[in-house]
Amino acid sequence: MPPSQTQPQTTTSVSMWQRLPDMFYLVAPWLLGIQTAITVARVYFSNRPWMIFEYDDFFYYLKVAVNLANGHGSTYNGIVPTNGYHPLWLLILTGFCHITQDGKAILAFVGVATTIAAVVTFLASRKILVTAGVERLAASALSLYVAVYSCREFFSGMEAVLTIPLALLLISRIQSGNALSSTLRAFLTGLLSSLVILARLDSAILVALLSLAILLNEDYRKQVNARTVVAFIAGLTPFAFYLWTNVHFFGVLMPVSGMAKQLRPHMLPTGAVVFTVLHSNLSTKLHFFFVFFSLIAAVLSYRKLRDTRLMVIMPALLFPFIYYAALSWLSDWWLSDWYFYAIRIALCPAFAFWLTRPQIAAVARNAVASAALVVVGLVAVLHNSWLTAPISLYQAGVDLHNFEATHPGIYAMGDRAGKVGYLLDNPMIQLEGLVMDKGFLAHMKRAEDLHTVFRDYHVKYYIGTSHQPFSGCFTAVESYQAGPTSPRLHGEFCEPPVARFQHGDVETLVYDVGGESGTANQPRSDQP
Repeated sequence: MPPSQTQPQTTTSVSMWQRLPDMFYLVAPWLLGIQTAITVARVYFSNRPWMIFEYDDFFYYLKVAVNLANGHGSTYNGIVPTNGYHPLWLLILTGFCHITQDGKAILAFVGVATTIAAVVTFLASRKILVTAGVERLAASALSLYVAVYSCREFFSGMEAVLTIPLALLLISRIQSGNALSSTLRAFLTGLLSSLVILARLDSAILVALLSLAILLNEDYRKQVNARTVVAFIAGLTPFAFYLWTNVHFFGVLMPVSGMAKQLRPHMLPTGAVVFTVLHSNLSTKLHFFFVFFSLIAAVLSYRKLRDTRLMVIMPALLFPFIYYAALSWLSDWWLSDWYFYAIRIALCPAFAFWLTRPQIAAVARNAVASAALVVVGLVAVLHNSWLTAPISLYQAGVDLHNFEATHPGIYAMGDRAGKVGYLLDNPMIQLEGLVMDKGFLAHMKRAEDLHTVFRDYHVKYYIGTSHQPFSGCFTAVESYQAGPTSPRLHGEFCEPPVARFQHGDVETLVYDVGGESGTANQPRSDQP
C-alpha cells in the first residue's frame, strides 16, 4: 500500500492516543457518578428490606434524628438525653427526618448522599494529585480508586460520607498555597476546618497537623498576620459552639459514644488497633500497610516535601497513625470498619507521594503503565457495589418488635442494638453506653452487675445475644466489643428466657428481669 494511504491512519491513531488523558479526565467523574447512581437505583428497587443495606450503628443516629425531628430532644430512648454522635451528620439526618421518616426515603437519601460524596471525593483527590505534579491520566485513574474504596464506607450510612470528602477538600485548599491569602479566604479555611471536625471529631488531629504544616511552610508564614489568624479562628466558631452545647446540655465536653470506649485506666497502650488490622479483611490490611510504608518513605524524604504543593503529604500520612496510637492508649475496644476512614483520607496523599518520585513518575508516563492505570480505575468503578449487612440483625429486630406488642416495658440491650432499638416502640437502654449519658457511664466505670443497672433504669426485659449454642445459664458481658482492660457490666441469667429467636449462628434471648413497665413511644409509619 502506498505511504500516502497509510499516513492518515497513523496520524489519527497517534492523535487519539495523545487525546486519551484529556478524554479520560473529562469522562471519569461522569462515569463514577452514573455508576454509583445506578447502584443506588438497583438497591432502591430491589424489593428487599431497606434496613439490611445500612450498618447497625447507623440506626443509633437515625433514632436520635427521628426524636429530634419529632420534638423530643436529643435522646435515643426518651429516658436520658444523649450526645452520642458526631454532630454534622446527625443534624443533616434530622433535617431530612423533618421532611419524611419513611424508610425507603431514608435509604434513597443515603444513596444520593453517597453519590455526591463519591464525586466530590474523586474531584478533590484528583486536584490534590494534579497539583502535586501527577499526570492527569494517572491522577484520574487513582482518584477513581480512592473514591470507590471510600464508597464502601459511604454506603454504610455512617459519618464518613461527610468526613472523607470534606477532609480531602481541606487538604486541597491548603495545598493551593493561598488558603490564608486574604481575610475572607482565612475565614473560609477555618470554616471548612470546623466542618471537617464536626463531621468526625477525631479528625481534629488532621486539622491540627495541617495547621502545623502551614506554620512550618515559608510561603504560608508570609500570609499569617493578626487579621488572618482572627479570621481563621472565627471560622472555627461552629466547633466552639458545639463544645459549648455539650457542656451546657449534657455536662460533658466530648460525646459519650467515645467516652464509653475510653473507660480503661490509661497506663499502657493496648494492641487493639494492631489486633483489629491483623484480623481484618485483606483489603484493609493492604491499604493500611501501604499507607504505613508510604509514611516511612515520606519521613525519609521529608526535605523533598517542603514545596507548598507537597506540604500536605506528611500531615495526611501522619494523621492515621497518630490517631491509632491515641486509640491504642485510650481504648482496647475492637475497631469497627469506619475507624479506618483515616486510611481512606491518607490514600490519595500516599499516591501523590509515590507518583511525584522522578523514577516512578517516569514509569507512570509509559504507554503500558498509563493503560494499566486506566484499567485499574475502570475495574474499580465496575466493582463499586452496595453491600448488605447481615440480615440476621434485621430479622432479630422484627421478631423483637412483634414480641413487644404483647410485652410492654423498658428494654435493655448491648451489642447489636442499633436496628433492634430503632424498630422497638418501647424505650431501649443501650448497655454499651453509646447513646446514653454521663450518669450511665458511671455505672459502666464501676463494672456493676447488670441486675443493679436494670433496677436503676426500671428495665423490664433484657435482650442477650448468644454466639454459642445456648443451654442452661447465660453469662452476659456488656460490652461484647470491649477488651480485657475495660470495665464491663456483667450478669448471670439462669432462669429460662421468655423468648428465643435463632437467626443463623446467633441466638437472641429475652429475659424478664422484673422491672416496672415503661411507657411505649408512639409507633412510626415505617415499622414493618
